[in-house]
Amino acid sequence: MADLCSYLRIERCQFERDQDRYFAALSALLRFHEITVPAETVDAATFRVAVRVVLEAGGFNVIGEAADGREALAESARLTPDIVVLDIQLPDLDGFAVAEQLAASTPRPTVVLVSSRDAVTYGEKLERAQVVGFLPKWEVTGATLAGIIG
Repeated sequence: MADLCSYLRIERCQFERDQDRYFAALSALLRFHEITVPAETVDAATFRVAVRVVLEAGGFNVIGEAADGREALAESARLTPDIVVLDIQLPDLDGFAVAEQLAASTPRPTVVLVSSRDAVTYGEKLERAQVVGFLPKWEVTGATLAGIIG
C-alpha cells in the first residue's frame, strides 16, 4: 500500500477515505501505461503491487506473487492458492501454458487470465483455456474478480 500510495502521491488516510476515487485513478494509470508503453516494457512489478492493493482492498487475501511462469508454478505448488490471477504475457512460459499446468495440479486453483490486450486478441485460444475467465488489466478490481469467480 505504501509503495502505491507514494507512487500516486497520496496518504494512507486519504486512500482509506476516498478509495473509489483512487481506484478510478489507478485504473486510469494502468490504462495510461498500457496505451503509451509497449507491452513488453510495462513495469510488471508496479502492476503486481497495484493488483495486490486493489484486490486486498476488495476483500481478497493475496498470499503470493510471481514474476514469471515458472515462478508462478512453483509458488502455486508451495502456497496452494484458491485463485490465481495470471498474466498471459509472461517472460518465459505464457499464461496459457501455466494455466494448463495448473489445471492438472492438485488441488486445482481457480485461474483468471489478465492481459494488457483485449480478449479478442487471443480468440479461440482463450476460449479453450482451462480458466474461469479473462480480465483486461485495467479492469482488475476485487469486484470484477469476484464477479468472474462467482
